[in-house]
Amino acid sequence: MGLAYTIDTPIKVARFGISSVMSIIEDNLVEKMREHYYRLRGEAYHPISAREPDYRAKRITDYLNLVHRIVDEQLAVLREEPFIEGSEIMKYFEMMPSHHRLHQLFQTMMHCTDNAKRQRLDHYLRAQVVPGSIDVNIMTKLDKVKYRNNEKLSNEFNDAHAALRGYAQSNLRS
Repeated sequence: MGLAYTIDTPIKVARFGISSVMSIIEDNLVEKMREHYYRLRGEAYHPISAREPDYRAKRITDYLNLVHRIVDEQLAVLREEPFIEGSEIMKYFEMMPSHHRLHQLFQTMMHCTDNAKRQRLDHYLRAQVVPGSIDVNIMTKLDKVKYRNNEKLSNEFNDAHAALRGYAQSNLRS
């Protein structure tokens, strides 16, 4: 998969319990995605200039935190949806393999005529809804020397280290 195909995959699939890996190495793309999602959400977008110290790590951290926040909000909405045809909570359980314990409990709930038992299963299943893991790909061969004001920066500012620092400073936990 290319960089642009994976950079927002978690926003599309994590709420369904599907894990994904996003490439965070191209900081200009990360910055464009920050702008896109902040504007899409009606939130204030504050560009992180390439002239700022450690701008790559800052862009990556902010984007990962934004993705994390979006997925958390999507999950909260999903957990509150009714179990009706076409709802995302239905999709969450329907996409599970038929042998999965939660899928089987979901099927039991959907066919249950005992209201008390159905409510217990409903409550239990909603509590089991978790997002897919959000992992990042940091291409470690990116060790190009960086310069600022014609001075060589230390290795901690190469692309891979900056991406790792951006991930480490984010709220994501795989």
